[in-house]
Amino acid sequence: MSEGNRFVGAAGDKARRLEKRVEEDDDAYGALQTYKTFHARANKKEDFVSAVDLCRSGSTILLKKQHLTAGTELALLLVETLESAKIEEDADAKAVVLEVAKAFEEVENKKDAAKNQARFLKACIVWSQLSHCGNFEKGDPALHRLAAGAKVRMGDISGAATHYLHAREPKEFATFLYQWTSMGYQGERDLFLARAVLQLLALENLKDANTLYDTFVGLLAMKKTPLQDTPLAHFVKFLLRAVECDAYPLFKMLCEKYQPSIQRDANFQMYLDRISEMYFGIKAQKRGFQAIIDSMLQGFGG
Repeated sequence: MSEGNRFVGAAGDKARRLEKRVEEDDDAYGALQTYKTFHARANKKEDFVSAVDLCRSGSTILLKKQHLTAGTELALLLVETLESAKIEEDADAKAVVLEVAKAFEEVENKKDAAKNQARFLKACIVWSQLSHCGNFEKGDPALHRLAAGAKVRMGDISGAATHYLHAREPKEFATFLYQWTSMGYQGERDLFLARAVLQLLALENLKDANTLYDTFVGLLAMKKTPLQDTPLAHFVKFLLRAVECDAYPLFKMLCEKYQPSIQRDANFQMYLDRISEMYFGIKAQKRGFQAIIDSMLQGFGG
């Protein structure tokens, strides 16, 4: 925690006395109730800086003393306070959040700690999306990165990948995919790579899609296990070039030629429709039942 943080120490002697109580008595429940009482008083006075500091101090000391449930409750109360008080995600507030997130990693029960850390970070991400917090429509990338790590420790691979999509760490994302596919999914590496690349492109993040692709292929080359020579692998490689060169005819040809490979994942066509609209300005024709419903709604003036 950097010096000069307006939250740290704002609760003064109250926080110091409570920290000492936890250290000496190890009474998690009693300490939790006292923290919550002091927090409620600070909130009532609209002393939100002290309220945040009480939650910061309490959650970190309780987690350090292995009281995961009580520490998590105060950590979540911290985020609730940031939201209700409309505190923006400036450097001080972010430092507090990161300090608490790190405290979860001191808990010896790693799996449960990761699960609770993920809950805390999910709440923090929602807070960072609020209009008064700034520029992160999908949430702060730094928080997504930490959440991805928590999901990995939980064994929630799908959840980890979802957070990595918004973490702006394509090399780390590629390393995660490489390590995961090395644990029994070598035959589907092209599928995992294609899914990540298409999702990043659908999020209008061509730069990270290229970096992830190059890093993943590079990791395979280093281990002398090159990417499988499959139609889907070819499609992803050429798709990136088509988007880079703004070449819609090539994009359209690739989507037609590699349709059987695209059908390996039911969501691929949806991603490609979005890519078509975002990068080339070509709106995809509605398909099947959804097209019928849209047509009916238009007929009724919907």
